[in-house]
Parts: sequence; C-alpha cells; structure tokens
Amino acid sequence: MPGLSYHLLADHYNRTRVRYYGRLAATSRDGKGDPHLFIEYAIQGYLDGLRGQIQRIKAQHREVVWRDYVHDLFRGDDRKVALRQKRLAMDLAEMHEPVEKGNLPRISQRVSDSYHGLGPKAVTRDVRALMELGLIEETPDGFVAALNTLNAFVPAWRDDSNEDR
Repeated sequence: MPGLSYHLLADHYNRTRVRYYGRLAATSRDGKGDPHLFIEYAIQGYLDGLRGQIQRIKAQHREVVWRDYVHDLFRGDDRKVALRQKRLAMDLAEMHEPVEKGNLPRISQRVSDSYHGLGPKAVTRDVRALMELGLIEETPDGFVAALNTLNAFVPAWRDDSNEDR
C-alpha cells in the first residue's frame, strides 16, 4: 500500500469530524452499539480517499503525457517561433478555463517573455499553427489546450463512483 494511503482514514476522520464522533458514540454506547455503523463509515471514507488519489494520479499522468506529446511534436525544431508555440501549448493546458486570444500572451511569465516585443499578428500566426497541429481548440469563450487529443493514448478506466453504495 502506498505511503499516502496510510493517511486516508485520518484525513477522512478530520474532514468529517462531526460524523466521526457521532458514529464513534453510536458504536460504543454502553457496549451495545453496532460496530458495523463505524466500519461502514470508515470503509466509505477510505474508498472515497482512494478515488481521490486515483483522480490526482490520473491528472498528473495526463499532464506528463501532454508535455511529452507537445515536446515530441516540436522535437528538433529550435526556432524561436517553435519554442514560443511550444510554451503556449504547454502553459495553456494549465489554464482552468478558456482564454481569449488577446490574453494568450499573458497566461504565464515565460509565454509573456516569449511574446515580448511582438505584436498581435504573432499571436494570430501561433494560434493558427497550434490549431493545425491539433494542440489548441477555439471555444465560444476562448482558446483551450486540446487535451482530448490524449484520449487516444490513455487506457479506458472503469468508473465505479456511481455505483449504489
């Protein structure tokens, strides 16, 4: 069992402290309480904690795969424009909402540095090039990294989170 999993129950108990004390009291009431109530609560908390860990691992894996994918597309291209586009594609993936085209050069310090001294036409050219590579997409609210491209490389996961408990 990974080291992080050791702390799942303690974290669950801390986050649900009122329920914890309630279940603990109900279980130990004059020695007549039903321990199954506490065990069920603990198992559900542990299961929820494991699901949370899996989601974080999947997100980290997706980030690594995206970076590798972008680096592979630009491998061997040492031009300044390629570096600028690569940075834009990678840093756009870290945005949690669409970014308007005019704000793209300001999504991170390194992207901003890449566009220093360049006009809006450079952004337009880069956006067009990245869209042709399939790295970014335009939405009604702005531009996003085309992370769905990665779905072809990620194994299907069974999602048991909606099963009856």
